[in-house]
Amino acid sequence: MERGQRVQVKIEDMTEAGQGVGRSNGLAVFVKGAVIGDVVTAELTKVKKNYAFGRLLAVEEPSTDRIEAFCPYFGQCGGCAYGEFSYEAQLALKEKQVRDKLIRLGGVAGLEKSLDAGESLGAERASGTAEKFDADGTPGVQEPFTGTEAATGMPLAQTPRLRPIIGMEEPFRYRNKATMPIWTGGVITRKGGILENLGTPTVGFYQAKSHDVVDCYDCFLQSEPAMAAAEALRQFMISDNITAYDPKWEKGLLRHLVVKTARGTGEVMVILVINGKGIPNAEKLVEMLDDAIYNLPPREDGVEYNLESVILNVNKAEGKGSKVKKEQKGGQPDKGQAASRGQRGGSIFGQECITLAGKPTILEQVGDLQFEISPLSFYQVNPVQMEALYNKAIEYADPSGDETVLDLYCGVGIIGLFAAREMERKQQERAGLDSADDLNSDEHGVVLQLNGNDEFMEDELAAGKTVAVVSEDSFAAGAETNSIIEKSSDFVENRQMTMNAGRVIGIESVKEAVLDANRNAVINGIVNARYVCGKAEEVLPLMVQNDLTDNGSKVGREGAETGKAETKPAVKLDDSLKIDHADVVFLDPPRAGCDERLLEAVVDAAPERIVYVSCDPATLARDVKYLTGNGYAFVEGTPVDMFPWTGSVETVTLLVRTP
Repeated sequence: MERGQRVQVKIEDMTEAGQGVGRSNGLAVFVKGAVIGDVVTAELTKVKKNYAFGRLLAVEEPSTDRIEAFCPYFGQCGGCAYGEFSYEAQLALKEKQVRDKLIRLGGVAGLEKSLDAGESLGAERASGTAEKFDADGTPGVQEPFTGTEAATGMPLAQTPRLRPIIGMEEPFRYRNKATMPIWTGGVITRKGGILENLGTPTVGFYQAKSHDVVDCYDCFLQSEPAMAAAEALRQFMISDNITAYDPKWEKGLLRHLVVKTARGTGEVMVILVINGKGIPNAEKLVEMLDDAIYNLPPREDGVEYNLESVILNVNKAEGKGSKVKKEQKGGQPDKGQAASRGQRGGSIFGQECITLAGKPTILEQVGDLQFEISPLSFYQVNPVQMEALYNKAIEYADPSGDETVLDLYCGVGIIGLFAAREMERKQQERAGLDSADDLNSDEHGVVLQLNGNDEFMEDELAAGKTVAVVSEDSFAAGAETNSIIEKSSDFVENRQMTMNAGRVIGIESVKEAVLDANRNAVINGIVNARYVCGKAEEVLPLMVQNDLTDNGSKVGREGAETGKAETKPAVKLDDSLKIDHADVVFLDPPRAGCDERLLEAVVDAAPERIVYVSCDPATLARDVKYLTGNGYAFVEGTPVDMFPWTGSVETVTLLVRTP
């Protein structure tokens, strides 16, 4: 086979990037625009030893799962890799991807198919070849696929299970955060130093594998307020001659528009990432944004949208554009370039946030919990599926109310707070109370105090009082949100915790997220959750070793011995963070998965249950393999479709310690 040759291919699989995969003359052929079940004619554009890429020429026999793209920008914007693939088929494909990676990379036998209660595992798909694809669609090494070594014949209760994927009833308008680059084709300096745009404002999304910006007037994945804010900004830029940042000349003002929408409350935050300290006629912009969002109709569930926060994020990071001031040919606009190009660490944000109007945060409601969302904090972008994901995680953790729970890579602490609330509910059940509101501080003599003062606690308990433990971080967070805890008797009354109550300890490396997590604990009256700042792989070993000052810790010593890192003062932890044994550990790492040092520390903590939440099935499988090789058994997993119409999938899994 050679480049330029035309081949007919039956598409049997798809990559995360949305490329159809079939075979021709023994080669795997990747065809963009083809979906599973299609028979297509493709022209080969690149031929390697074991695979080839082809350009779609014609769909000879369309798949029964092929649909017409619902988005007018499909094929331009790089957002919906599965935009021509039916939603039901997407769910089946994602479930298969999770299952195959857990079997092939994780060594989890017994997941060959999803089973109904009472079925037994057979020997279907006993052997064959599994093709390994990278995220960009490039095939890796072919590996033998053995499935189970032999038919197990074991009943379901004794074998690992993969539950059916949890999909969305309405897989549209699910994103609560939109990040839109702003582009005008570049800027030019006129006589007198006046800076002007070369073209009209473009506010939208990047093309796939490109920094070109597609001007999107609507996106069916984004919230209505995000699209309304984008149009208001376009009109403001035109009417007031506001420039967009041009990385070539490192001039211009507006870089990105970010819109966060709280689904539960309808509160909206607009963040404008700028190359400067302010925006001319900012009051007019705020009014235009407010009108655009206010005029949106209420959602079907009655929630009304309101603009509650407008933030300026200052990012003066230099672009990578040439500093040679040569004339732009004919004054014509360049192609839209990434406004974030050249920014440190690939982040679009700078460190400084200025509240232009309204509040510095917005409030979100998920179930009976409330969360403050700040401009730089991470929050799951699909709140509907987030609740399903975390409810499944709590189901797997099955807290009884008196455990020590670790929430690692905790972000703003949502999983840990879900767990703390469930532990509180279980305690209330044991106490025969319908709710925490049945408690009365006068009757029970509740005392609110800081962590780490065991003597004080013992004295108060001896006096017949119940002690509610709150971390210093939580007090600091409360002060930041103007919560006067000392005067709030309801805070203590409604969230009384006894000395044998369980506790949640979260670890997160991003300082702002830790502040958010502790603040959210205070907002919800959760007093048995503590969040500390540091790298989980470095902090947890100190807790487990009960060496709470990282002076020459293993990490530091190794760095000093190899000369690759300096030994520096470590994270300082108080005695309340000592861990002899953890009952439940939540792992929710980024796509890269867990650092192996963290997995070692988790094994040392010897939790009865590990609940692993993953956004990458491949790294999940790798870490599952490590844990199952170190005293844990894979029990069950459930994929959750957090990102319909894309190739991404979340998975929550349960592992238990073996005797």
